[in-house]
Amino acid sequence: MTDDDLPGLSRRNASASDDDSLRVPGSPVAARALSALRDDDRAASPTVGAVLLVGVTVLLATAVGGYLFGLAGGQQSPYATATVEFSKTENRVTVTWMANANADELTVRVQVGDERRTVSLDGVGDRAVVDEGGVTVSSGSVGEWKSPTISDGDRVTVTVVAVTGGERVVIADRSEVV
Repeated sequence: MTDDDLPGLSRRNASASDDDSLRVPGSPVAARALSALRDDDRAASPTVGAVLLVGVTVLLATAVGGYLFGLAGGQQSPYATATVEFSKTENRVTVTWMANANADELTVRVQVGDERRTVSLDGVGDRAVVDEGGVTVSSGSVGEWKSPTISDGDRVTVTVVAVTGGERVVIADRSEVV
């Protein structure tokens, strides 16, 4: 490399001491340092590689996290809240639809011994009562069935299912002796 290759550098400062030559733009040491900086591009390749590696890692973590947590466009399952109350003193079980997120209806399956009955609740506030007289549903209109009936010492199992379209999710499943 010659002095003509680096504009602004000249031989007039070539006799300066090494300490001064680092500060003087026309010194041979400064020329070598500039040449070394211009010719050494190895540091760019590892830096770009590290940035790409971090970017790909973040992208993969986002995709896997979205899939695992259901954020990738999954459909929300039906959900509602219902209470199931067992009254041993009155031989009664009461199921009440308390809150709704997105369920179309609740189906309530009551089993007393070998006898079963499945009824539907249509909205929040509806209730199904099972007692010694049978099953009564208050859901806009009242429906009554004579079976199953509850008496002392019967095991009663109640399963409440939230339904939306064709999807069903159990939201309560309790069993007790009354």
